[in-house]
Amino acid sequence: MNRSENGSAIIIVLVISIISISLALFTIGVSRKILLSSSMLMDKLHAKMGAESEIEKLKFYLSTGRFHPRSVASSMQIKDMPPVIYIDGTKQTLGKFTNVTLTDTGGLLDILIPNDSRIALLLKNEGMSASKAATVRDSLADWYDKDNFKHLNGAENYYYRSIMGYKYGPRNFAGVQSIDELHLIRGLTDEKVFKKIKSYLTFSPYWMPNINTMNSQLLSATLNISLNMSNILVALRKTKGYISDFDIERITGMRIDPEFYGSFPTRILDIRLNFRFNTAMENISCEISFRPNRTSPYQILKWQS
Repeated sequence: MNRSENGSAIIIVLVISIISISLALFTIGVSRKILLSSSMLMDKLHAKMGAESEIEKLKFYLSTGRFHPRSVASSMQIKDMPPVIYIDGTKQTLGKFTNVTLTDTGGLLDILIPNDSRIALLLKNEGMSASKAATVRDSLADWYDKDNFKHLNGAENYYYRSIMGYKYGPRNFAGVQSIDELHLIRGLTDEKVFKKIKSYLTFSPYWMPNINTMNSQLLSATLNISLNMSNILVALRKTKGYISDFDIERITGMRIDPEFYGSFPTRILDIRLNFRFNTAMENISCEISFRPNRTSPYQILKWQS
């Protein structure tokens, strides 16, 4: 074999070696991606199963626990569950992986009832200007009422169809179909504005404002009092465990009718749970009634995951 043949053989060997090394590196890279994807998938499955498991534990806890004005207490020893769980919107940690917020629906605003003035006051408490809040208030009133006469700052059929070019007009009936329907109303079509109030809203057949589970902003809007006064009431509630109509009269000077303002939970809870495991996260939002009936100690009214 001459030198040229030896050189050609060496080149061929080098090319084959480079191809082999490249294939090996490619295989290693693909294997890493597969392992990473598998790991992420396992984390996601773990998070999903973990979140659903935590909800099941909460169902048992809340079905067997004792309801108090702003909390539920249980004497049973349930893993990662504290002796007291608050139902006034307080963010709580369960174990290493779970954050949960529970709110009695009496501590929210029911969209089945025209709460236009309260929603407007709530938006003002969240930083909206008085003029924009007035637009929301009047537009909500126009959406719920049966006539086609516009309130001062409101919106009827002409505004939606002729001015804005939408293919819908106001419902003109106090019976909205979902919380997201309010996103169609003048003043609430902006995503940022709607997001501010969506977490305060509920769709509940058994609703009465609960002074012991509303946060400060909503308590202020519901009673039409200043944020300073509602902050004082909420601070008293944390210290005392509850507030009554007598506390409200003593601090604000106003009387509330116990027939229209509750101080005890409705036992229908808005639950928002977050379960995080490594890189994966699972969120569950649900509404569950813990008013027992003949067949079950609870009933799931809404579920989103």
